[in-house]
Amino acid sequence: MKALILISKLLSLAFVTCAQSFNGTWEGKLQVTVQLRVVLMITTSTDGTLKATLQSPDQSSALIFADTCFIKNDSLFLTAKKYAVSFKGKLNGLNTMHGFFTQGKDYPLTLNKVTSISELKRPQTPRPPFNYHSEEITFHNSDHSIQFAGTLSWP
Repeated sequence: MKALILISKLLSLAFVTCAQSFNGTWEGKLQVTVQLRVVLMITTSTDGTLKATLQSPDQSSALIFADTCFIKNDSLFLTAKKYAVSFKGKLNGLNTMHGFFTQGKDYPLTLNKVTSISELKRPQTPRPPFNYHSEEITFHNSDHSIQFAGTLSWP
């Protein structure tokens, strides 16, 4: 009986250790007609249950909650039935997971463990230093009842 309890404790410790290696934020790029970032966030609750959320920050800030999420050996399996999405990935080292993202079709997806989600580069929102001159200007109409403002830019 003591041996059975010991084996049970060792197995649960192995599961928790394995689950902890999957815990965290994972990010990768999915190549469909365009390239989209995919973010997978995995946590383990106090009762050992895995919870996962997916996000495609290039499309929306909305989170997709996984209906099922489980680990078998060194592989992660999750599904989000509402969106007909699934992911099957195998841990490769501590910080990389190779697998397939499925939504109507299988797409290869490599996820890397990250400390923060990469920022989307938006060329329509430039950040200094600019390669041109600019000056904020304001002026009023003749009776000072309306104020106009804008940015004057020149090469």
